[in-house]
Amino acid sequence: MTDELGAKAPKYLQIAAKLRRSIRDGELQAGEQLPAETALAGRFRVSPITLRNAMGVLRAEGLIESRHGVGTFVRESRRLQRLSRHRYGRARSDLKLLTAHLRHDIVFAGKAQVQGEIAGVCCTGR
Repeated sequence: MTDELGAKAPKYLQIAAKLRRSIRDGELQAGEQLPAETALAGRFRVSPITLRNAMGVLRAEGLIESRHGVGTFVRESRRLQRLSRHRYGRARSDLKLLTAHLRHDIVFAGKAQVQGEIAGVCCTGR
């Protein structure tokens, strides 16, 4: 989503863009608490519902987080990283799996009994 929205964009997206710009430009620092929703609604001259929609956009983007009973804060900027980042690279190097000439299909997903030799390999970390 761009920060440069036209005047015809919904008001909540315009507000989200302004707050996003404030976070990006450093006017709102990581860990800083945002003003109360009623204060922000008054500042932007919109209804609380419109402001909540704007906050929902920023929350979905991971820029802010709300803590029940405490307030809304600018989140620390963390780089997103897949949990399985090294899984397939390790499988390629350790066991020469996932090579270009092999085809890999998932044939089952769930709990099942495994053969003894498979269970032994899994538990020894090989």
